[in-house]
Amino acid sequence: RCNLDCSLCYLSAHSESVRDLPLEVLLARLDAIKSEFGVGTNVQITGGDPTLRKHHELVRIVQHARDLGLMPALFTNGIAASKKLLHSLVDNGLSDVAFHVDLTQKHAGVDTEAALNEIRGSFIERVRGMPLMVIFNTTVHQQNFHEIPDLAAFFVRNADVVSMASFQL
Repeated sequence: RCNLDCSLCYLSAHSESVRDLPLEVLLARLDAIKSEFGVGTNVQITGGDPTLRKHHELVRIVQHARDLGLMPALFTNGIAASKKLLHSLVDNGLSDVAFHVDLTQKHAGVDTEAALNEIRGSFIERVRGMPLMVIFNTTVHQQNFHEIPDLAAFFVRNADVVSMASFQL
C-alpha cells in the first residue's frame, strides 16, 4: 500500500487499495529468512510504503527482526515517517532507512530534482543524530538525467547524514 502514485511504479494504479499482510504472516516470513539465511542478514521492510501500516505493528516487525539477529532496513517515501516514528523504530532495532524521493512521485508544483531537495533536506533533518545508515534512492530517467550531477553534489554536501545515494535506472 502506498500514499503516492509514482509514474514508473508497478503498484501505481492500485497503490491505495492494496491490503497490508497480516502481522503474523510477516513475523513468520522473518523467521523463515533467519532459518534460510542466518543471523546478520539484512532485511528490507518495504511495501508500497511500510509507514502506512499501524505504527505499533511496524515497530513490532522491526523489533522481531532485530530479536532474530537480522538487520532491519526501512524503505519509505518518507511522507509518513515522522521523527517520532523513526525514533521508535531506532529504539527497537532499525539499522538503516532508505528514502525514495524523485520526480516520478509527482509532487504538486515540483518539476525538477533540485526542487525536491527541500523535501530531501527535511528528511535529513528528521534523522540527524540518529544511529542509522541513511540512504536516498532516486529513479533516473530521460527527464531528470541532466540533473544527476547536481543531485549527487547535494548528497555529498549532506554526507554528514547521508551514507549512500542509489541511482536506479
